[in-house]
Amino acid sequence: MLLHPEASRGPRPAPVFISLIGHMSVLAMVAFGPPPAPRQESLYRREIAPHEKKLVWYRFSKKLPEVSPPKQKAAARPVRAEVKHPDQTIVSRSPKSHPATQTILTPGPELKIEHDLAAPNLMAFEAPKPPDPTPQPKLFMPPPEIARPVGQPALENGPTLAATAPQDLPPIPTPRVPRKTFVPPPDVARRAEPP
Repeated sequence: MLLHPEASRGPRPAPVFISLIGHMSVLAMVAFGPPPAPRQESLYRREIAPHEKKLVWYRFSKKLPEVSPPKQKAAARPVRAEVKHPDQTIVSRSPKSHPATQTILTPGPELKIEHDLAAPNLMAFEAPKPPDPTPQPKLFMPPPEIARPVGQPALENGPTLAATAPQDLPPIPTPRVPRKTFVPPPDVARRAEPP
């Protein structure tokens, strides 16, 4: 059910024209705008690819190409060896050496080696010990009965009342409430609201 039938006539022309102009302007900027920046060529394409087919010939009969680095002369330092070997040169010197101290070499002590007895392989086993027996639970023993004296509690004497017969009492009055007669409510015209 339409509450306002005048609101369903279709779209208004002003928002349609504004949307059309916005979309067309974005499309024109994309089509007629500045061209994108050219993609930069990789280093391989610039330096290696143009000379890819070029061959370099070497004639090894005359001279080998110098591909190894030039030899560097070692620093001229005095040799710090204590004894010169006749066949090879080994330079070794401990920074903690004390040439002034005397070293005494003595033969090592004789060690007495005890040989194992030649006996067959034997294995000793011991049976596991049985667990300790569980203690027997104690039997229930009731506590001894103690004879307690039972005495009658002493009560205080209450107040004495005079005995009265029921016929001597006055009767209980019954409350009297006046009865109201029923009055129907007045007829009021009710308004009928349309659905």
